[in-house]
Amino acid sequence: MSHVKACSLEMKANQKAFAEKVDITTLWPEHSRIRVVEETESTNSDMRLLADQGLPEGFWLLANKQTKGRGRQGRKWQLPEGNLAISGLVRIRETDTSLSGLAFVAALALYQAASLFVKADWLSLKWPNDLMLKGAKCAGILIEGHQDAMIFGFGVNLKQAVKLDRPTAALADFADKIPEKKAFSEALVASFADWLDIWRKQGIEIIHDNWLKRAHNIHTPLTIHKENGELLSGYFAGLDPDGALKLRLQNDRICLFHSGDVLLARS
Repeated sequence: MSHVKACSLEMKANQKAFAEKVDITTLWPEHSRIRVVEETESTNSDMRLLADQGLPEGFWLLANKQTKGRGRQGRKWQLPEGNLAISGLVRIRETDTSLSGLAFVAALALYQAASLFVKADWLSLKWPNDLMLKGAKCAGILIEGHQDAMIFGFGVNLKQAVKLDRPTAALADFADKIPEKKAFSEALVASFADWLDIWRKQGIEIIHDNWLKRAHNIHTPLTIHKENGELLSGYFAGLDPDGALKLRLQNDRICLFHSGDVLLARS
């Protein structure tokens, strides 16, 4: 069967399931929370549609190829062969508080999964949820709200370092062998469930504490690229209770940032 025909049949199966409002989880393999598709425009966009159809929390979608993948601030996200694109969702409950903590939940899950393939000492987290490998970006997370769901899209350089306007790395550059998508995604899904459970049962403070232990050090020089294009430099001074980044300026004044692109000073 040709690749085009196979994709067409798969799309028709999805459309039929949507139209008939059947149990959407039947599209997933038995005994697996991860569904693999050969090609799609964006796993995050697909998860929005699946959320509308009632997909429960804990199911994930992995694509071997994305044609319209995207990152934060509208950037295009590249997916070279061998790298990972996977999305999942969390259904927000009435008892869930401090939703900003979910970004740190995702980051901790990513760090924990990656630490199974390279030395943890080589990894660090950059606010709010980039994974750095020896100071170079090797993974990122796009988080999008949709009705009662939060959608988490992970892009991980397993095999190849994607070219950006800053240093990048791939896990394969430092691992004994190229991490397989199946093994990494299973580790990620498991660690995400664990950290989500900790956030719900123990609160945001323990999440922030664990994130800080894995992040760039206090006093690390940073530059914040604000959404209006302005650049502001200073030193990392930790997190506020809501998870905002605290930046200490040269005059010792502390500024809080709830959004923006963070650049680490280059050595």
